[in-house]
Amino acid sequence: MRILITGDSWGCGEWLSKDGDYHVAHNGIEQYLQDDGHEVVNLSVGGNNNLQSLVCMLHDVDAQSFDRAIFFFTDPLRHSKYDDFVRVTPKRLVQEHIDYVLQKLDECKIPVTIIGGCAKVVVYNYVPKNLTIIPSMTELIIKDFKDTEYMTSHEWENHWKKLGNSATSEMKEQIVDIATKAGNKYQCWRQNPEYFWPDNLHANRKGIRIVYDHMLSLWNTD
Repeated sequence: MRILITGDSWGCGEWLSKDGDYHVAHNGIEQYLQDDGHEVVNLSVGGNNNLQSLVCMLHDVDAQSFDRAIFFFTDPLRHSKYDDFVRVTPKRLVQEHIDYVLQKLDECKIPVTIIGGCAKVVVYNYVPKNLTIIPSMTELIIKDFKDTEYMTSHEWENHWKKLGNSATSEMKEQIVDIATKAGNKYQCWRQNPEYFWPDNLHANRKGIRIVYDHMLSLWNTD
């Protein structure tokens, strides 16, 4: 098969950090697909938000020239701007964004598998009809961990800080909850080096292999 991959750093594979320099040490699902004889085009870029990944999939390439696509879902607030936080609460932004991403991927003309990387894919109002969903890599790898759709990213944190005293108590409570749940993930990754070493911020090749095998099992039941 010819397979398209798009996403953020979790779509790139295993990362190695040395003296502050990050680079990919293993190409993850891309490599495993190639090992199994598939042709793969991986457009994942570290730091991408979900809207950028959607553009890669829906506009930058001819998606219909592929047999399947894999979309790595990232922090649903990463794309948010200052005006977004003024308009609505953070958790409402998350819900709106997930609904939008799922709807756009559901309209794709080829089978799409969406994989929750640093953030879990949670279905809110829009229920996809055509997507294969792996909600959370971390949950799949660490069976007793309960992941969430919330994550922290410096991009949106900088906008949030500008609100200052204009932020409502509800908004502040939600940000604290989001940061707490993101912190639980960081702790989980640090406590499970077998699957998240060497950088403790991404699944390594062993953890990714678990996700890859699960993905194949879902494809085989389509």
